[in-house]
Amino acid sequence: MDLIMTTYNIAGLREELNTYLMDRFEYKRSPATNNRCTISATRKRFNLYLRFGRTRHVWEEDTLVIASIYFLYARQGHGCDLLKFFVKIADKYKIRKIGIELTNEESSAFAENFGFKCFLRGYWIVSVKDLEIKLKK
Repeated sequence: MDLIMTTYNIAGLREELNTYLMDRFEYKRSPATNNRCTISATRKRFNLYLRFGRTRHVWEEDTLVIASIYFLYARQGHGCDLLKFFVKIADKYKIRKIGIELTNEESSAFAENFGFKCFLRGYWIVSVKDLEIKLKK
């Protein structure tokens, strides 16, 4: 099936994420690494853990899952800008939905603010098309 993210595509996504994070946070070295279906990016100012595809039974193959997200300086627009980055690259990597899992009160409010819908306790999802519309408002 062409929606399945291959190791090659994960590596490409990781490289684009590295470029984005290095530009956004002014780092000189690449922060993100990947394995078969996950990308991890950790530095002092952020911590991201992403998964792609059917890594857990609740996610479909065309979903980019934000499993963990942390920014040292909250409410600075980093989360919104990251979502814009994901929307920008979505077609290239066949990402149709973005999910956030195991949310706390703060990340649930973030998800709801950007049009994500809660479908299980602590699990949120939005289509890339709906998110793109929400981000343009």
